[in-house]
Amino acid sequence: MTQLIAKAMRSLGFEKGTSIHSFRGKFTSDAVDKEVETRLSAGMDTSSMSIAPAVAMRLGHKNPFQFLSYASAAQSKKARLERQEQESELSRLRSELNKLRRIALLPTPKTSKK
Repeated sequence: MTQLIAKAMRSLGFEKGTSIHSFRGKFTSDAVDKEVETRLSAGMDTSSMSIAPAVAMRLGHKNPFQFLSYASAAQSKKARLERQEQESELSRLRSELNKLRRIALLPTPKTSKK
C-alpha cells in the first residue's frame, strides 16, 4: 500500500519520499493546531505538555509523548505568526507616523479674506 501511494505521489510530481506518512503528519499537525485554537479561545493551557496528551487521546494513541514534537512545532508556528502580525502592525504604525510627521510640517493653508 505504501509503495502504491509513494508511486502515485511521484507521478503527481511530489518529491521522492513523500508517501502515506505525509498524510499522517498533516492530519496530526491539523489536529494539534485545532486543539491549540480551541484552548486559546477557552483560555486554557496551551503548553506542549497539555496539548500532546489531548491530541494523542483524540487520535487513539496511548503514548502522549509521541506528539510532543507536533505540539512544539505548533507552538513555534503560533509564535512566528504572532511575530509576523506584530511586525506588520509596527510597520503600519511607522508608516502612519511618518505620514503624520509630513503633514505636521506642511504650512497651514491661509484663509482668504473677502
